[in-house]
Amino acid sequence: MNNLIIIEDGLVPVYVTGTGEKVVYGTELHKVLQVRSNYREWIKRRFNDIDAIENEDFESVEISTV
Repeated sequence: MNNLIIIEDGLVPVYVTGTGEKVVYGTELHKVLQVRSNYREWIKRRFNDIDAIENEDFESVEISTV
């Protein structure tokens, strides 16, 4: 997921990967929606709601700010 290019910069930025997939960052969506619960709990519920499978429907990426 390195070298993402923003292709749409509306309410939530949409990026395109090197393979042409369009993606958004869940953290950016969470912020824009002004969800009150913490991100990890919220995203886990969203993925459970749609029976998403890790590495098939979504990829987890740990981003360090240090």
